[in-house]
Amino acid sequence: MTITKWELARYLIDAKKCVDSIMFIARHKKSLSNINIRKKIHDIQQEFYIKCCVVVDNALSSKERGRLKDENPLIEAIYYERDKDKAHKDSDYKKQKFDTLVELSECMKKQISEVRKACTAHLPTVLTL
Repeated sequence: MTITKWELARYLIDAKKCVDSIMFIARHKKSLSNINIRKKIHDIQQEFYIKCCVVVDNALSSKERGRLKDENPLIEAIYYERDKDKAHKDSDYKKQKFDTLVELSECMKKQISEVRKACTAHLPTVLTL
């Protein structure tokens, strides 16, 4: 089954919503004292990394993906997070540390921009982030 450009776009838009959610939590952290912020951030990151990988996996061939991961540290980091921590837990996973949620959201913004750039030929031309 082939995923259409608009279906891929939906995954990318959903990943962008994850970035927006992290930014919202960063701005309103004090008001969100009734929720488990750590778990919420983990869940958001899990969705973000899985959705980004779905876009790349369905837009590029395995050979193109392999080359992209070798050449692009941001794409490699997306797959590392998904494969070592978000899709399942590996004992050799090394968590990336961020001092603030703003730093985390900036990293995620860079990563999603790289996904969009790498897969642009397989996404609708009118799609913006």
